Amino acid sequence: MTILKTIHVSALFLLLSITNSLALTYLPEDAERGGMWANTLINASDQYKDGSGNFISDGSWSDAHNLLGPIPESQNGHAPVHSSIVTMNYNEDSWVILGFTDEYGNTLQVNNDPTNPGGYDGIVWGNAFYAYGGPGSFSEPGTIYLSQDGNLWWALPAIFDYEPYYYASVSGTHQTFDHTPGNGSGLVSPGAPLEFDGNGTATSTGLAGGDAFDMSTAYFAGNWMDPDDDDPSLTGLEWFSYILVTGQGAKDNAGNAISGGSDCDSIYVFSTSPAPVPVPGTIWLLGSGLAGLSCLRRKFIKQQAVPSCH
Repeated sequence: MTILKTIHVSALFLLLSITNSLALTYLPEDAERGGMWANTLINASDQYKDGSGNFISDGSWSDAHNLLGPIPESQNGHAPVHSSIVTMNYNEDSWVILGFTDEYGNTLQVNNDPTNPGGYDGIVWGNAFYAYGGPGSFSEPGTIYLSQDGNLWWALPAIFDYEPYYYASVSGTHQTFDHTPGNGSGLVSPGAPLEFDGNGTATSTGLAGGDAFDMSTAYFAGNWMDPDDDDPSLTGLEWFSYILVTGQGAKDNAGNAISGGSDCDSIYVFSTSPAPVPVPGTIWLLGSGLAGLSCLRRKFIKQQAVPSCH
């Protein structure tokens, strides 16, 4: 398996596969703030590649391209569409890295913007769905990681609420994916927030499995495969450019493992902008500018020192 800590951005760019250069967005106001679907496949574990190391492109559940672009409009909380998903049956051995690029292929950054709908920064969809007659839902939570450089990663903590019906809790609070059907459906359109009867059973449908997240809650995970370098005290991101989804087994509030085999669909983010110039390049440009000014100053002084001819 590839050790992500050795992956650098330069290597990542060699793996770029851009599909939807003009990403679709749901609402005009989301598009204006830079809202878009993940549209760039960066890297994935071996189960999503063929024998030659190329991404599988057969439309199967092992085809990581299924994560690009929008979810099916027919997706809902009682009858999820399974044709556009990617399965992650091998837990932490199942992972996909996605990015966001403009129409020219330039990397974008996703910004932590409190003015986003609900204050959230993105939504990850799976195929979780409600059981008719509940209470109960079919869900297999996965884990989400964020990165600015594709090297060091930040983990989003999973937040669960099981009282009295965990699937009826506040939309978008779980910060995982493929967990609670309908979460996030009220943040974008189409799809209306799910409604529940007195027994906690969903009486109207929304989009299946959309769970929102806020990057300000992410904590430092370094090499995400190595829990020994995690630092839960180091929290909060202002922006990220890469998102990693994995079937790594999530745990409930009591620390008990929840079923694996997560299924992921698509990823939507609310606020993007051009990625910043790398610091070394900025320093070089600044140094070049100062050197140029210095040369001009010396030339000016030299010209002043030449005596006038009369």
